[in-house]
Amino acid sequence: MEKPRKQSSFSFVKRYGALLSSLFVLTMFVACGVGGESPYVRSFRFSGQDAQNPQTFYFDIEWTDNQGDLILWPEGGTPVNGALLFTVQDLDKQDIPKEVKIPITPVMSPLGKLEGSMNRIGLTLTSDVWPARIKFTLVMTDAKGNRSNNPWVVVQSNN
Repeated sequence: MEKPRKQSSFSFVKRYGALLSSLFVLTMFVACGVGGESPYVRSFRFSGQDAQNPQTFYFDIEWTDNQGDLILWPEGGTPVNGALLFTVQDLDKQDIPKEVKIPITPVMSPLGKLEGSMNRIGLTLTSDVWPARIKFTLVMTDAKGNRSNNPWVVVQSNN
């Protein structure tokens, strides 16, 4: 009786290499959000505070949306806007995070645009006591309600 031959790893890669590389590309395609229906936030940065009103925080956002539907304006209808959904959390307390919704306007993202940036998006907080660390989380939604990834940034007081 003849012993079965061992298959070398080289012949395995040679035989299944195309399949493995296709699976890798497909995995990266899905994991990176390319080609999906949801918007994708590429960058979310704290860009400063208002000098006259330190309760106002500014953020810069870079995004992509393969569907170009952050805003939809049906012919003869009223526009349907996507939104920026901010979650604000005091990291020094166990309070429930606060949510703030800002509608996306044509000034922020022209109709049908597939990528862009929104600079100095202002968010004003009202509070008598200021936490030492605040976490801001962002989710973008398009006009169909598809939600983006949720990047976050922590702002810390120097006091």
